[in-house]
Amino acid sequence: MNRLSEEKVFETLYEMEKKLANFESKSIAERALTDDFVEYGSSGKIYNKKDIIDYYKTLRSINHIITDFSIEFLSDTVVKTSFKSNLEGKKALRTSIWKFVDNAWKMSFHQGTGYKD
Repeated sequence: MNRLSEEKVFETLYEMEKKLANFESKSIAERALTDDFVEYGSSGKIYNKKDIIDYYKTLRSINHIITDFSIEFLSDTVVKTSFKSNLEGKKALRTSIWKFVDNAWKMSFHQGTGYKD
């Protein structure tokens, strides 16, 4: 990918991670997660796409602070995102795997690991 494409992917995935982290809407999760999505939550629980969509139904929008966001291309159509999140002092290191499928970026994996400074 050329530099411009990498910048566009960075911007796109950063915005999608923010929307998912802040529970902006159930429809975002429905569109952005692959059918075989798996999450290892910072709580230690394992979630699938249905779990996440059901969870979104119960939540209001929140304000996760995302810092140190980076991407790494694993192939032309697979990207790993990494970042730190902070929600009211609850901090986590987060990593996602995104695949370019059906002309859109979709998250297939996410892991959050809690940490303290």
